Amino acid sequence: MTTRSIFPAEVVGRPHVLEILAALEHRPATLAALRAACRASRTTTVSVLRTLAACGVLRRADTSGTWDSTASEQVEYSLTPAGRALVAGLWDLDSWTAAYGQPASGR
Repeated sequence: MTTRSIFPAEVVGRPHVLEILAALEHRPATLAALRAACRASRTTTVSVLRTLAACGVLRRADTSGTWDSTASEQVEYSLTPAGRALVAGLWDLDSWTAAYGQPASGR
């Protein structure tokens, strides 16, 4: 069985990903703030955060231990430079769609 890297393009359509990226666009946030932004359970939110971190678009500033720590208010999440570039690209795509009614083609 071969393993395949997960790239951000493959995860942006997953539930809660866009909400979390939007919440982190301008400032770091705690797990509680991100849960409120995407209206998801703790388990679901942590799963999305882990996926985004594995893709290299999210950084976890850890002062409390592991991903499963209950002291999550001490942990802040922020976008990496790759995450900020991803968000900028998504907003560009959104602007293109609004102006022309369809996504830009790769041609």
